[in-house]
Amino acid sequence: MESQPNTTKNAETELLPLILHILNTVTEQLDIPQMLKGGIMTPVLKKNKDRQNPANYRGITVTKIFTKILQSVLKSRIDIKIHQIQNQLQRGFTEAIPMIFAAFLASEAIIQSSEDDQEVLLLTLDAEKAFDKLEHEILFNKVYHYGIDGDMWILLRNMYREMSIRIKWDDLVSDKISVNQGIQQGAKNYRPPYTNAIIMPF
Repeated sequence: MESQPNTTKNAETELLPLILHILNTVTEQLDIPQMLKGGIMTPVLKKNKDRQNPANYRGITVTKIFTKILQSVLKSRIDIKIHQIQNQLQRGFTEAIPMIFAAFLASEAIIQSSEDDQEVLLLTLDAEKAFDKLEHEILFNKVYHYGIDGDMWILLRNMYREMSIRIKWDDLVSDKISVNQGIQQGAKNYRPPYTNAIIMPF
């Protein structure tokens, strides 16, 4: 569980009914207030990288507390859908499934093919900065066709529609910048379910 300021912990009793009311209103109207779609992105230098190269920075977006709560609620529902439809051999981005399992499956397939005197082809795919370059319209088209539809799809799409960020560098903060692609680094673990929806055809 993420650490919370004492003011938030102490106000739990008073805030909970209000938070529930806002959450229910958002899910009923399938709309996200514009103020919840923004965030402050801070470029963070990757470990042991040249700070003069812009490609060596990872943009970490800090969103509002309420936005994180809403993302957590939606993610729990998305995970259920994704787990129902993803391939049973899918190991990447799957909760409680370490990547060593994927390596085991690959090695066993190679061994079995060798014993059967069959040719085996192993294809690896590493899409550089895939999360940063993924256009929202393509993402939600894929998500829709893999079972995330109805009210949940509308709410997710509205969350990303007209999204914006401000970039913080030292003590300076930029004006709003529209965001039409990419999944926020710092968002409430949206990447695993979205990634599985994208890579399922492979």
